[in-house]
Amino acid sequence: MSKILLTGGSGQLGRCLLDRMPADWQVLAPRHDELDIAHAQAVQAYVSAHAPHIIINAAAFNAVDLAERNPVQAHAVNALGPANLATAATQAQARLVHISTDYVFDGKASHPYIEPDAPFPINQYGLSKMLGEQNVLSTLPDSIVIRTSWLYSEYGHNFVRTILKLVLDSTNADTGASRQNKPDMHAAAQLAPLRVVDDQTGCPTYAGDLAEAIITLASRQSAGQNPNTSSVDTKTPHANEPDTNRIYHYCGANAMTWYAFAQQILACAKALNESLIMPELHAIKTLDYAAPAARPAMSVLSCKKIEAMGIVSRPLERSLAKVVKQWLDQSSKMIASRNPLPDAR
Repeated sequence: MSKILLTGGSGQLGRCLLDRMPADWQVLAPRHDELDIAHAQAVQAYVSAHAPHIIINAAAFNAVDLAERNPVQAHAVNALGPANLATAATQAQARLVHISTDYVFDGKASHPYIEPDAPFPINQYGLSKMLGEQNVLSTLPDSIVIRTSWLYSEYGHNFVRTILKLVLDSTNADTGASRQNKPDMHAAAQLAPLRVVDDQTGCPTYAGDLAEAIITLASRQSAGQNPNTSSVDTKTPHANEPDTNRIYHYCGANAMTWYAFAQQILACAKALNESLIMPELHAIKTLDYAAPAARPAMSVLSCKKIEAMGIVSRPLERSLAKVVKQWLDQSSKMIASRNPLPDAR
């Protein structure tokens, strides 16, 4: 039986991982108040006490704009945290799978990024994640880094759930539901157009699909297989560069802008429930959005390396429909519980 330490278990990726962990794995998923990966002594003590075979680090400070205002906190979680885990894993002779991001790149490439492409982050979040990658790869020889992008799921806060909440707010405002408590908010949601950036391109990725890819790689590690063997050619790193043979890209199969993604979400929701009132959708430029943190204009990741190992990227349609349906069903039940039908007697 493999013993797994999962950090970040309460996040959307962590919860998807817990849903899919093999039955013969013993999983430890401490909360943040039980294990703060930014504290080296706490990490060392926890790993030493529990002796996991594999550590999966899904913990991250991933609020991109907030990281711009709080770079020290982002650095503590995204850079120092992975270093602490890698050091503890080395001493415990454990393997480590670390999750990183497409935001380590600057977005100026004209082609999908491959693993050996040089990272060049343009915001504090991307910088902290790049440093986390480097700390893991330089500390632990058997570590694996998986870069992904634009995660969404049925859990937590993500772009899909944000769009769907606006749809439900518009629908509730139109039908009068919940108007008694917060009329101004619902009226605004109904009337204001939805402005979505249309000049940033990436690959929406279902966290459940990523979780399956992580578990597959971790299983191969646990079985003593070498997951770094691939038929895809990779560049030989220079002496002062990390070994990118241990980096993998995994994301959804469809590249699109945030605006196109919003269109897909709205279309999916409408197909599942024709009574929904769709907000008016407007495409805008990144400059018009005026976010505190810069974003890469093109952060599409090439997944050819991991696909050559039989771990394939999944198309958007199936997973998106699953997430949208589940969230709409849950929201309908919540609305029904808050607005029970009047007594017919």
